[in-house]
Amino acid sequence: MTFNSRRLKNSLVLFVVCLLLNSLANYYGTPLYQIQIVSGWVLMILILLLFFYSLRKKLTLLPIGKTSSWLQFHSYAGFLSVLVFFQHLTYRLPNGFFEIILASFFMVTALSGIVGMIFSRVIPRHLTRRGEEVIYERIPLFTYEIRKQAQDLIIECTLKTNSTALADYYQNYLADYFYKPKRPLFHFYGSMGALYVMQTRHNNFCRYLNEQESVYAQQLFELIRKKYDLDFHYALQGVLKTWLFIHVPLTYALILAMTVHLMLVYAFLGGLQ
Repeated sequence: MTFNSRRLKNSLVLFVVCLLLNSLANYYGTPLYQIQIVSGWVLMILILLLFFYSLRKKLTLLPIGKTSSWLQFHSYAGFLSVLVFFQHLTYRLPNGFFEIILASFFMVTALSGIVGMIFSRVIPRHLTRRGEEVIYERIPLFTYEIRKQAQDLIIECTLKTNSTALADYYQNYLADYFYKPKRPLFHFYGSMGALYVMQTRHNNFCRYLNEQESVYAQQLFELIRKKYDLDFHYALQGVLKTWLFIHVPLTYALILAMTVHLMLVYAFLGGLQ
């Protein structure tokens, strides 16, 4: 099944489920609080199922379905939860301090999920176009190795050419660049502007080198390019990591707030009886 046909099938399933939930709400149409109780329980179950996706990623050895299938379910169930949420509010603005807080938690969590879904679709495609795949946790090690290669190259050039021109250039313009990841915003937008600036400066510098020094300078620029691609991976993978540190704690907070909300609702209903 192609990606488009699978997305069409899943969208149709989502549409049918929405119709069924709407029919269920109409069945319990009077009084109003029964609609909110039913939609509230459906919303709670959906949130818990969405939360189980993060647990599924950690339990890779258990035969409970493919991670890709869970991801598709997570995406469509997330959209369904937004529709049920508005149905639970009966399509009105929340009122009351706790209700506003709970609604804010849900909307921020849902928004972070939508943003994360977009990132998870777009960022991997950009990463595959810029060098080989790099494990995020090993990027500092690769940065160190590139810096070590650059420093060894400078030392070799200085000893063999008896000139400090390339060493001075490295110390003045490149030492800090090779030390740590640079310009994350440039990489997030996919900009190559910073690399072009360094290339122009490097080419202007190479005009004053002799033939032997130019060979070393060319090798140095290849390391500059590798470091730039490494920074690109660090910036984009860092966005995915940071998004998880936002979305997952928000989900924990949302489940806690919904549990308190559920207890208050049934305590209130018990007081009316």
